[in-house]
Amino acid sequence: YLSCPAKFYYQYILGLKENEQLLVDIEANEIGIFFHELLHDQYKTFLDKKPIIDEKFLEKLLESAKNKFKREFSSRIGEGDFLLFKSIKFAIERFIEIEKNFNIRKLIRLEKEYDKNFNVNGRTIKMKGIIDRIDLLEDGTYRLIDYKTGGLQQIPSKDDKKLSTLTDRTGIKKYVRSFQLPIYIFLMSDNFKFGQIEPMLIYLKESRVEKLWKDEMSLSEKKSLFDIYLASLGKIIEEILNPNVDFETDDEDVRLCEMCPYNKICR
Repeated sequence: YLSCPAKFYYQYILGLKENEQLLVDIEANEIGIFFHELLHDQYKTFLDKKPIIDEKFLEKLLESAKNKFKREFSSRIGEGDFLLFKSIKFAIERFIEIEKNFNIRKLIRLEKEYDKNFNVNGRTIKMKGIIDRIDLLEDGTYRLIDYKTGGLQQIPSKDDKKLSTLTDRTGIKKYVRSFQLPIYIFLMSDNFKFGQIEPMLIYLKESRVEKLWKDEMSLSEKKSLFDIYLASLGKIIEEILNPNVDFETDDEDVRLCEMCPYNKICR
């Protein structure tokens, strides 16, 4: 809804589906699904254990990626898709290097759905989310991970003064950007202590990690920002439920419009 209310309306209110028969080229969302399924299948052997991230595991991961790529995309492979697999291979190798930097005690969960009631002006809204992975680190931190294959900025701003003044979708879109990680904290707040939770995004194609919190932030600073994020979330939900607010098209980012499966409806 933050990126485009009209797309939210077509996809989640009307339930319009993309016509898969029209897809010939390998789409970006398919690569995202490819990575998520690949990592889930290979990491599930480590559930409730300490992951062994070594060269043997990397070789197994690359072989599985190669076989999966052939199995799922061989009938649609074009001239440029050989380079696509090379980029996937490179991303996997860099991802493993990132993994080696984290001192993981145990892999807790993989792609598990959580839900929790969220109160908005006396109305109860059920919040749901699937967390790609939860690790317990040696220092007692619970690492909540979401894998990303796109490069859009999705970490909220830390400017608490500016954030506290936001009242509508346009401002919230600019500064909050995405509620995903704050919602993860909210969903897990009954399971872990607030100070133990470290939500982060791992950008697979770019081989980088972005944490919600800066390392130097105090617990009170984190809680203050978290409360502001939830207040902004409440404002967005109020706007969605307000019958006087239309689901308007947001064409600010032309790239997103070009990739949108509903762009012909907007023309």
